[in-house]
Amino acid sequence: MNKKKKYWIMFILGVSLFIGAMLLSFHLPSSKKETAKVTSQKAEKVKTVESGGSDLLKKPGQKVREKDWATLELRDYFNVKKEYVVDRMHIYVKEVKLIKMMDMEDEEKEYLGYFNNKTRNDLLREGNKYADWDELNEAVKQSGWKVKEKVYYMEISYNVTNQYGKEVQFFSFLDVRFGGETFFVPRRSFIASDDTFVGESSFSRVDYRKGEKREGKIGLLLRKLPKQMETIQFSTDDVLDGETHELISHGKTFQIDLK
Repeated sequence: MNKKKKYWIMFILGVSLFIGAMLLSFHLPSSKKETAKVTSQKAEKVKTVESGGSDLLKKPGQKVREKDWATLELRDYFNVKKEYVVDRMHIYVKEVKLIKMMDMEDEEKEYLGYFNNKTRNDLLREGNKYADWDELNEAVKQSGWKVKEKVYYMEISYNVTNQYGKEVQFFSFLDVRFGGETFFVPRRSFIASDDTFVGESSFSRVDYRKGEKREGKIGLLLRKLPKQMETIQFSTDDVLDGETHELISHGKTFQIDLK
């Protein structure tokens, strides 16, 4: 092989190695990007459950899909763990969550909309004054709002224990005040639990048996996302004798500090 041919062969090999190195340098970052993209997609995959999705949410940012219902995202979490006592009825508040609900079907949105409209009794119980029935009816219409693509709600988990030596009538979260609004829980909570009753009367629920403990959970839809979760006030029902319906103890109002 003469010097001229050897020179050209070395030149061509050098250029080939250079081009190969350049292609490799472009390929590796691209591979890393693809890997990062796949990893990101895996991280975004949301677990689907049949029910009880909110129970799995413990850290802000976590999401879960509740089948045939909605995708839930935890926005804020408060581990309260505090007891509130009305005579011998003990209410133990476990936790409070601010949850964003999205990816709902129109049927679910319509269902949730039922819990946004206040009744005449709701407005009157809040102490509002109206000139006549027409004004009151107009206020009822204005009180509701339509659930759109997403909605926020406050979830309160607790339990109630009857420490009387007899059956009593009682309801723990009768009214909840938060963010300048009052919620009459029997009509506004869209979550049903052992401690839930529906209706305007205290007699529309099952009495607490002696020593009975019930688990409670309520969900209250919020018209807008609160700037800050600071305090929640709640008022209880009176405690009545389960047989005679006589008053045993008046209800109380408590404050839950979210800090």
